[in-house]
Amino acid sequence: MNSVVAAEVLNKPPLCIELVETDPLRAIARVFDSIDFDCFRLNLNRWFHAAIENQNHVYEEHCHRQGLQTLFVDLELLLEALYVIHRNELLSSHPLDGKKDVKEQSAGLDKVYFLTQDQAYNPYEVLHSLFSKFSMIYIRRELNDWLQAGIDIDESDKVQLKAIRVLLTYNDLECLLEAAYHYYKRTVKGYRKMEANNMAML
Repeated sequence: MNSVVAAEVLNKPPLCIELVETDPLRAIARVFDSIDFDCFRLNLNRWFHAAIENQNHVYEEHCHRQGLQTLFVDLELLLEALYVIHRNELLSSHPLDGKKDVKEQSAGLDKVYFLTQDQAYNPYEVLHSLFSKFSMIYIRRELNDWLQAGIDIDESDKVQLKAIRVLLTYNDLECLLEAAYHYYKRTVKGYRKMEANNMAML
């Protein structure tokens, strides 16, 4: 195999997870463009209930189950906030006019069920809330345990899952969380610092 052929064959496009640090918005867009958001959340909910109800050894202790439950509540808000951010980016890069514009903006909120009106208007506050509450180290460790509980399913378990579906959901969730974290560090923290400086000048 010559070098030219090798370069063509031994080459693949970057994984979504490879983009999270350098271009988090692109990583977020890659995920949302490749999934049905409602279907993704359905898989996420089923995976969550399997981890809690199947009494997997990872979540045998109440405190461990409680940790996942606490994270999951905030996670649902974060995912909707990321969806709103993604939709806002689409609208800002492809502006529309008149009634069609209003229709498109409404369509951007048709999958938002948990965010308050204020949170939907300012989704960056949701990112700040989650990453102020949970460290990224904890989130990564919890995701690892959650993944193990999702793929370690016995026939006798109450909630049955397909391992490949759990893995694909995990890949998308990991990418969204990592991208959200880097976007938060880059954008939201900078915005808050600028806001604090402006207040100090008053």
